[in-house]
Amino acid sequence: FTKAGDAQKAVDLFVDLRLWDEAKSCASTSGLNLSDVLLKHATWAEEIGDRKTASELYVSAKEYLKAAVLIGQTKDQGWGVSLLNIARELSPVTDAAALQRCGDYLAESVDEYSNEILEVYEKIGNFEGYMDVCVQTHKWQEAAAIYNEHEGSFRGCWSVLPYAERLIIQEKFQNAFRVYHQAENVALGWRLMSQIVKNAIVEGRLRDASYYHWVLCKEAMLNAGSNAGTHGGKYSDGSYQHHRLMAQLYSGYHIVQELCDESFSRLHPEALFQLTAFLINSVSIASVPEGISLALVYYTFARQARQLGAFQSARSAYRQMQLLRLPANLAPSIDLDTLTIQVEPTGDNPDLAPVCYRCGTTGSILVQDGDGDAVGNGNGARPGGGGASSTAAESCANCGHPFLRCGINYDVLPLVEFIPRGPISDRDAAGMIESWDPSVDGEEGDDLDAENDSFIEAINSSLTRQESSREYLPTEADEATLRSLNREEVFALGPVFVG
Repeated sequence: FTKAGDAQKAVDLFVDLRLWDEAKSCASTSGLNLSDVLLKHATWAEEIGDRKTASELYVSAKEYLKAAVLIGQTKDQGWGVSLLNIARELSPVTDAAALQRCGDYLAESVDEYSNEILEVYEKIGNFEGYMDVCVQTHKWQEAAAIYNEHEGSFRGCWSVLPYAERLIIQEKFQNAFRVYHQAENVALGWRLMSQIVKNAIVEGRLRDASYYHWVLCKEAMLNAGSNAGTHGGKYSDGSYQHHRLMAQLYSGYHIVQELCDESFSRLHPEALFQLTAFLINSVSIASVPEGISLALVYYTFARQARQLGAFQSARSAYRQMQLLRLPANLAPSIDLDTLTIQVEPTGDNPDLAPVCYRCGTTGSILVQDGDGDAVGNGNGARPGGGGASSTAAESCANCGHPFLRCGINYDVLPLVEFIPRGPISDRDAAGMIESWDPSVDGEEGDDLDAENDSFIEAINSSLTRQESSREYLPTEADEATLRSLNREEVFALGPVFVG
């Protein structure tokens, strides 16, 4: 056949006689396609059960997918190494299907071949499969590396959720929520964090609970950012305000509990007085947060109030304690104090009362009901009073301006809230405040007078507009007022989210 110029018939004859070496030699010397002979040899080897030889022949014929399937199905000794060797020879562009099959078969024995699987999946760009393997084998460093390098590939991918949970366990909350956002399943992160908060409260780790609420507060602010307006935007479900307040309450109550447990506090009496006043004014008796004993708060407040001369507030606190379940070890002391407080003078030390730095009104130390008894209702304005209402935990009974307390001594800070007027954006307002230059405007005293006059005029204008409304209206500053402000006395916060 060869001499007659029909080498193909010679090859076919050798194939029919299963003389594979001769068939390959004839095809090679005659310039015929050797792959056809290799495929026929591989098919015959597979038929007689010699799968190892068949897989090697498929590789030689560049039929990598068939070779991968055969090796993966038989799983003879060293099959994982064989698949990895095949995968290393393949191109992710032209042999993606074969690479994927290699990775899938290796994944069936993930504990034994985890490193090999990661190598294959990274080569093909199957980052979801890569993350699955990392989660199953607890290779968290590799999971972090692949996520940080290819974060955009995990959008809507739920395989990263166990990794996010791991980050929360490690208290890497910001990174965890970034992963939940990428997986488009932020709700799961919120549920998990809420459970962690509950666990901390049940276990008495109130400082941790405060920190977890602060994490949720910041997350709520980030979520609301895209929906907020230029200034004064709203966050519909009130998560920002709720978690911010809870963080403050648990942080403050931790100090009270520490004082009652150890009879020692790092705060001086006036700071304890202001702290407990804040807690009482911020908590409703009908819905006290879990883990907080309002009786201990009132008890601590009453003792500090009596020491500082706020006798009327102390009496109110003792009356309120009669409505609460008292700790057994404190009941005799409270009963005695309730009797002895009656011989003290009436009234409170006026220096202890909060002052509104917006309208100048001196408020009550505690929110008062109609009979003069202290109640905690979560709002500094008097219930049923004529003042403007505010969503802040404490606010002025007259104008509704929110009180901001110092985180160290819990005094009311001398701050007045304002927002840019009309179309002025936050960015433009910041630029106007930054442009303040006392050396250009004249003498320092003149600048101070101009600044005060301009800002006081803005305050008076807002108070006038607010007279016809029971709602608190922030002070609005126009361009001239903004440019007159001393930038060293202005604190710029993000958008205000109202529950």
